[in-house]
Amino acid sequence: MATEGIDPDELGKFEVALIQELARRGFEMNLTGDSLTFESLKTKQRGSADLVALFKAHKGGKSITEIADQLLGMMNTLNPPAPKDAPPQARPRPNLDLDALYPMVKGPDFVRAYMASLEKQFGPNLPPDHPSLPKIFKYSKDHEVYIFCGFDIGTGYAYLINKALKELNISDMDLFKRMMQNLARAMDSIIAEKRFRHGKQIDGVFSVVFPGDLAPSFLLVANRYFDLLAEITGVKDAKFFYAFCVSGEEILICSPTLNEETLGLVVATVYKRQEELMKRPEVHQISRIEPMIVLREGTTFPAVRQPSPKR
Repeated sequence: MATEGIDPDELGKFEVALIQELARRGFEMNLTGDSLTFESLKTKQRGSADLVALFKAHKGGKSITEIADQLLGMMNTLNPPAPKDAPPQARPRPNLDLDALYPMVKGPDFVRAYMASLEKQFGPNLPPDHPSLPKIFKYSKDHEVYIFCGFDIGTGYAYLINKALKELNISDMDLFKRMMQNLARAMDSIIAEKRFRHGKQIDGVFSVVFPGDLAPSFLLVANRYFDLLAEITGVKDAKFFYAFCVSGEEILICSPTLNEETLGLVVATVYKRQEELMKRPEVHQISRIEPMIVLREGTTFPAVRQPSPKR
């Protein structure tokens, strides 16, 4: 559960303080599970967020006032209030900052949990064009790796929904291209400024940690930094590297010389570590996705092992 490892008394005090702060600003707050929704009593604008993620941000140093500011700022961005009596064509368009939009890599368990949460709120069998459904790209038709459009709001990411996407008036291709450009620019800066960490776990296995929950997203552009991976692993003549997601902050990069037994141990270790990390409130989101292969040409999946031909 997302609340494992969190002191319930601390979480309860945080919830009460946030409710009081939002109430002071004229908002009503409701909590369903870990999903927080808030609505302006005056304008009826609505917003939503993950309570546990907000609590972690608070534990990380953000004040209740700062968190409330970001929540309401996000809501005004995605659902700006319209002036009274304004005709439809005069209503303001969302001031979505496309420079803050990033491709967020997720696995099937995250998608199922996210959709289940929406169905609790809006009902089952939501149509693909439902205004509150997120825009999702599938990385490969044969593999369950998905890309959400993550709007950086400071305390985490607000996923771009159909309602906001419609207001942007941008094609899927242009949207995806813009996100990838943002990601490449962010990664170039992170790497140039050495704002990432790496270290050896065991022979041939290396941990790489990125800020901003962008570790899984790094795999989308990892081929741009193939020489960096060769430097980290010490395998200068590598044709490829194995990559495993641990969390939003961490991936494992493995030497292509690892045997099948060692790779199996890496997979088991990743899942065990994820279970341990889920009990720690300061840890960023777990991203359970398939192991991947990083080539100079791009990132793909290990080939399916074919049965040996009968002699």
